Amino acid sequence: MKNIILIDDVTDICEALSMLIKMKVPNISVDLASNGLEAIKLIKDKYYDLIITDLNMPILSGDEMILQLKKENINHGKIYIMSGYSENKNKQIEYDRYFSKPIELKELIQGIISDLK
Repeated sequence: MKNIILIDDVTDICEALSMLIKMKVPNISVDLASNGLEAIKLIKDKYYDLIITDLNMPILSGDEMILQLKKENINHGKIYIMSGYSENKNKQIEYDRYFSKPIELKELIQGIISDLK
């Protein structure tokens, strides 16, 4: 079983993506968080093969969360960014894939299947 965490302050997006991923990707567990701080707490307690995060969120943004994971040397798998911006402006953060919103769902699912083999 592979573990994914979806992080977005728009609950509807998280819930819809979670349902889609569970339907399209076999042997997957999906947890949800609404901001980076909530996500860090979950990631500290459980290994995630894939982190999918929005950048612009209240409390702790996605890029701040990624920097915090690195700073605290928290073990995790790949990182996907999903954002309303066409490109990542913060060159300090490391990630594996970048998806502009609205997300091409087929491309997202193909990426997950490919990266979680």
